[in-house]
Amino acid sequence: MQLGFKAEEIAKKMREKVTYLGSYLIPETLEYLRKGGRVNTVTAVLGSMLDIRPVISVIEGWGRNVGKVRGEKSVEGKLLELFKERRDETEKDVFISHCGASERATSLKEKLLEIDKELEVVVGHMGGTMTIHAGPGTLGLFFYEKNKRW
Repeated sequence: MQLGFKAEEIAKKMREKVTYLGSYLIPETLEYLRKGGRVNTVTAVLGSMLDIRPVISVIEGWGRNVGKVRGEKSVEGKLLELFKERRDETEKDVFISHCGASERATSLKEKLLEIDKELEVVVGHMGGTMTIHAGPGTLGLFFYEKNKRW
């Protein structure tokens, strides 16, 4: 099916749209961040011992550590807290991405809809690149903002 858009036009629109994308990812373990050279061994060992996980946001194309959580039970709560802080600045489209964490993703969706029933929440599996870097069990929250994020 031909819609009349050229590849260059689509690429330009996608590059523009990504500047409106808010994102938060919380990996289940630091192991894959260490293997990829994003976290040093000492940090990974200490973080694992204390069950501390980074909150990563993609800003200007780079993953940035914007916080941390301690323990599995804190992951959903932290993602909800971060979303609530930005809710007035976001569109209604929300995307939850996970790598082998479908139950947690579904639970997060239900809690987001409790915050705002008008949200359009889509749950899906995390892509290969993110899965390789963040590892199994990673939970991510993505949304469009009304104004450019970066």
